[in-house]
Amino acid sequence: MPQKPTHNATQNTSQNTATHADAVMAARRKQARENMDAGLDFRPAGKLSCRYLICSTERSGSSLLADMLSNTGMAGRPMEYFNKLYVDTWNAGASPSLEAYLSHLQQRRTTPNGIFGVKAHLRQVLRVLGEQPLQKLPGLFRQFDKFIYIERRNKLAQAVSLARARSTGLWNSKYASHIPAAQAEPQFNPGTISRALDDIIGENKDWQNLIASHGLDVRKLFYEDLAADPQGTVSTIVEWLGGDITALPQVATSLSRQRDRHSDDFAARFLDYINGTRD
Repeated sequence: MPQKPTHNATQNTSQNTATHADAVMAARRKQARENMDAGLDFRPAGKLSCRYLICSTERSGSSLLADMLSNTGMAGRPMEYFNKLYVDTWNAGASPSLEAYLSHLQQRRTTPNGIFGVKAHLRQVLRVLGEQPLQKLPGLFRQFDKFIYIERRNKLAQAVSLARARSTGLWNSKYASHIPAAQAEPQFNPGTISRALDDIIGENKDWQNLIASHGLDVRKLFYEDLAADPQGTVSTIVEWLGGDITALPQVATSLSRQRDRHSDDFAARFLDYINGTRD
């Protein structure tokens, strides 16, 4: 019969879990500090001509899109500025108005051609609005002129990616070295994949309902199209935002694909699981 875990084994597991959680949070804070650093500002910032919001769900390809747009030097510096860690990095825990925060960002992160961007997941938007966020959404949306809605056609692949990121803490390839290797190895768990899939479907539906009900000027795109033709996709977006695409550089990204041998395997095993052909 299997032996009951010893007290020391249980204690070691708890310590490893705590160490992993601390490493993940340290990596996230480091990313927030680096992304809010003045070295990424545009000096001088341009006079505002277009403000846009990337409406996204986790693991939808929004980080890749934002990184590519940022690297053009023609579409602002779209980042997760509504992420609590980013807000706290800027204001050290104070509570300025959202308008003051956006104004501060626009003075720093607007490209010389006047374009400013933000990338956000819906939960980040609702959190930054505080109490009664749904009543405040119209006011937030008025802070932007255009909206980019990105999603993935392959929702299962997205759910596998999200479940793995939640488990390992590897949200961004730039900070993989900060996560202990033992905890970074993904483990198949159909329950976490199922929950991730439900979250993705639900948040996509919420975004779509908000976009329709508020009559937003939106450009929809799919991650798969961006991955297949980054130059063409980014060029179309920059032109739509008002940028001069005759000066558009070769589209590049500093991010690495996190998909690996586990990705397709986990997706196949999940389908087998829900079809009852594999435990």
